[in-house]
Amino acid sequence: MKDGFLSASLDLDELQSVNDSICIMTCFSGTDLCGYHVASTPEFNENSPLLMAMMQQFGQIAYKGKTIAEYDCFIAGPTCIDKKYRGQGIYPRLITALFDFLRNTLDPSRLRISFASKANPRSLNTQKKIGCEIIGEFQFNANEFFILCLDLEEINKFQC
Repeated sequence: MKDGFLSASLDLDELQSVNDSICIMTCFSGTDLCGYHVASTPEFNENSPLLMAMMQQFGQIAYKGKTIAEYDCFIAGPTCIDKKYRGQGIYPRLITALFDFLRNTLDPSRLRISFASKANPRSLNTQKKIGCEIIGEFQFNANEFFILCLDLEEINKFQC
């Protein structure tokens, strides 16, 4: 799909729970919600079959000499930017705000782990623009996904 898509959705109770897990970064222009980026712990996502399919790969994926399972990490997504606000740098600003939040809280998460459907090039390209690396792949319900990683220590690679 040219405009991208979400592979999962959250209801209001789930949004409150995920916000309590780590946070939901939001961007507003006046009263308009321009975009949001969800960050949650791996433990929070243990009831999601899609995310469990991804997380089951963590013990086999090497990153900088260790497996992903050996790192402190968080799960990123879903992320949405309203069509009329795309191309204005909101996504990298949300990521920077999230990493600043993590640096200033007790959360030691170092790696941002996310996924992109192979059928969603917009998501993949957007994540690669901020420095995400493809570190693995997985399948779920006959769909193929890339696993992506962004290191908190490498966040200064892009300018917001």
